[in-house]
Amino acid sequence: MPELIAHVMTEGGADAEQAAADLREYLSDLPQTDDVNVEVERPRLGLAEILTIIEITKGAVDLLKMLGDYVERHRNHIKGIEVELDGERVPIDKLTDEQRTRVLAALQA
Repeated sequence: MPELIAHVMTEGGADAEQAAADLREYLSDLPQTDDVNVEVERPRLGLAEILTIIEITKGAVDLLKMLGDYVERHRNHIKGIEVELDGERVPIDKLTDEQRTRVLAALQA
């Protein structure tokens, strides 16, 4: 089953646990998902990061657009979201057309 791993970077001073809960709730209503796993990672240095693993069963859900919209609505505590693409983390707002096509094709596989 295809999965998308999103790394959500929080702003300094943000409540990462609350941000993770908000994101979990936002993603829980996604159609055609089997599982959404949202957890906070606390690296030794730097800001907390929210790791989101979304398993997609099948479908043409434009998850990248939804995540982008989420960042825009939560700018006060979310710095940005990166997706893992072949082991490389790429900010969703910097994905090339080719990368976006690869991500969406993988989710629809």
